[in-house]
Parts: sequence; C-alpha cells; structure tokens
Amino acid sequence: MHEMKRGKKKFAATGMEHVYCLMCEEPDRIDWTTRTGVSWRNRAGDEVEPVDDEADEDTRVRALRAGRRPVCAAAGHPLPDPDSVLVGYFGQVSAGKDSMIGSAVYAASSGALMPHGVRLAPAELSDGRRWVQVTANWVREGRWEHRPTSRKESGSYKPTELRAQVDGSDSRLGRSVMLFNTSGEDYWGEPPSADSMLETGPERSFHATFPFLPELDVIVIAVPPGALEGHGLRQRVGDSSHSPDRTISGIEKIATVVREIDSVRAWPEERARRRIVVLALTKCDRYARVEGFPERVLRPRDRDRSLRDQMAEEQALLGRFLVTYGGTGILHAATGVADTVYFSAVSGTGPDDPGRSVIAAAPHLADAKRSLDPLHLAFMRHSIGRYA
Repeated sequence: MHEMKRGKKKFAATGMEHVYCLMCEEPDRIDWTTRTGVSWRNRAGDEVEPVDDEADEDTRVRALRAGRRPVCAAAGHPLPDPDSVLVGYFGQVSAGKDSMIGSAVYAASSGALMPHGVRLAPAELSDGRRWVQVTANWVREGRWEHRPTSRKESGSYKPTELRAQVDGSDSRLGRSVMLFNTSGEDYWGEPPSADSMLETGPERSFHATFPFLPELDVIVIAVPPGALEGHGLRQRVGDSSHSPDRTISGIEKIATVVREIDSVRAWPEERARRRIVVLALTKCDRYARVEGFPERVLRPRDRDRSLRDQMAEEQALLGRFLVTYGGTGILHAATGVADTVYFSAVSGTGPDDPGRSVIAAAPHLADAKRSLDPLHLAFMRHSIGRYA
C-alpha cells in the first residue's frame, strides 16, 4: 500500500484521509504527498516556508504554536490534518446545540476524558494556563467569542480546532479534532426541492454555507422535545419553531448535499462508510415522567462498567423511545446522511426562552449531562483512547 508522510507521522493513502478544504465552496483536491494545492502561512496571513516533511516533532509543535500551518493554496483557508476527526453540530434554533457543545468542551477541559486516557485542549493554547481555568474565565466574564460557536469568516464557518492527546502515545501533537457549531437559521426551513442542491437557485446558498459537510466524520443532529410528538409535554417559548416536519426537512437538506457531493467527488467506499450520524435527544430531563423514556440515561453511569457496553445498551432504549414518539421519519431521514446512526440523550441543555442568552439560562456549563456522548462515539469510532 502506498504510504504518504507528513512529518514523522505516516498516513496510509486509503482515500479515508481529508483531502479537501473545509471552507472553499468548490475546493481543489489536495495531494499531501506532492503538496499540490497546499501552501504555508503564519497567523498574519503571510506565506512562509513549509515545515519540512522530515522535521522532528519538536519543530512541528513549535510551528503549530507559532501559528504556522498548511492552508489551501486557492484561498488561504486552514487545512485539516489528513487524519483529523471532524464533528459538525446541527439543529434548529433553541434546540440545545450551544449548551451541548459548550458543556462538552468544558467537561473535556475539566478532565472528563482522562479515565479513557484522553486529554483534549485547544490546538494553540501554549501559555501554560490550565484550559479549565480559561474556560471558567470566559463564562464569568461573558467572553464567549473563543468557545465553539457559530463563527463565520467570508461567509463560511470556521472550525474550532482541538488536540486530543492519548496516554502512552509518542506524539506530543496528538490528534486534531475540529468542531463546527452551525446556526439553525442557515438551513432549517422549507423541504429541499427536487432540483440538485448543486445547481443555481435558493438551494445554492445552502451548499455554499456548508462546504465542509461531506468531509465531516460525525454529524450530530439535535432533536429537542418539540421535534417529537405524542409525549404530552407542554410547549415552551423556545419550542415554538420546533416540529417533526421541520426537523425532517433540515436533515433531508443535509442528506441531499452529502449525496450530491459524494457522487461528484467519487469517494472510495471506505471514505463514505466512515461517516456517522448521532441523533442527540436534547433537554431530556423534560422526559423524566414520559412513559417509555429510559430514566437511566438521566443518572450517572456505572464507573465500574465499560462505557462502551453501557452506551450500546442505551442505543436500543433510545431508538425505541424515538420511534414510539413519532421519530420514525427523523430516523429514516438520518439514514440518508449515513448508513450508521447512533443515539444519545443529553439533559440540561439550552434556554427555553430564545430571548435569554446561554450564559443567563444555565448557571454553569456543567449542568448539561452526557454532552460528551457524541465525542465519545467519535473517539470510539476512530480508536482514540480506551473504551473497552
């Protein structure tokens, strides 16, 4: 098998590595071996000499912390490492995305992944401060511009890059993990038309807004109570725009773009197979007294048992609950995005009044429970950490 090298780390050229810019609407294919389509820039945007392929890891760490990194030659957008894990969060307005992703990052920074041998930190935090303290300062001061959020540059989303370092690994750089937190206003609306979303017209903006979609390894879709039916829960202010039809509509748009791009780029079968969908039921504390809801997902898990085994048991329970309360259409739409669909149940996520900020609505980011589950599933899928 042909091998391609980047620094001292080798990547098998299987077609599963990331070879497209995440921000260009019509990106050129990147060839990491010949460096075709790649240039190097610093934080100021100036072109600099590339880090040599044979550079030792100390040199590569210094380059990363100094802001030197490969970018696409066409537009200067930062490129993902070939083996990056890319996670995108989608969902309607007030569905609980911001609280879920903010809580996940906070939990990871507080050491919640350490039992699995994983440390997660911002890619460029090199001033010696503990990340958990930095995160706490953001909350206290209301400075949320650095958290994973709906940030855009030139009309495109910019990911928040983290580094996952695994105990016992020789690599100080760790594995790149990129998070995209999208805005529900950008894609939740009318069902897609029969025309291809790659054609001109209203759908064109959807594809242009999410050029990273086909590159995502994990697509997390927030499913709030308002997206289900028959559970008898009283509608709250933040639920007013939520409905099963709107939820299915958004997922179908995602599926259409993914299928179209997959066909254009002619991915190898292994590449398409890597993608998974996580249907994240949010605000699950509201289901506590709903018949058929598995209340065990609201309680802490047994630390003496394998997390993998416990999450596997919960899949059947959550899938049954979703289908029982009108989620069959949601599940069907999700299978159009990826062959593999998982479920997670996150409680304590998001304000119910869209007029209130996330900070005002939640006393602390730690309020959200099981917000790390989508990342757990991603790490299990990519063999990051210990989950047996």
